[in-house]
Amino acid sequence: VSREAVIDDYLATNQAWQPTGKLLNPMPPVVRQAIFSARADYIEAGLDEVDRQHGSVEAYLVRRCGLGPDDVASVRATLSGS
Repeated sequence: VSREAVIDDYLATNQAWQPTGKLLNPMPPVVRQAIFSARADYIEAGLDEVDRQHGSVEAYLVRRCGLGPDDVASVRATLSGS
């Protein structure tokens, strides 16, 4: 899956989910947006950090999360819709 596809998928959250509830009512809209919205620059920064520390998302899954080859293949298939 391309990096652009990952970012686009995260950004689609902004259309699919809107936070609601009593606790949000007193919260200024600008604060609510900063906390509860997906932003490309935040996602890119997170992916950059994974790349910096681990080399790739796959390496992160293997080295940090302890996934094996079958697990990584399953994650890939699930995320790509295969």
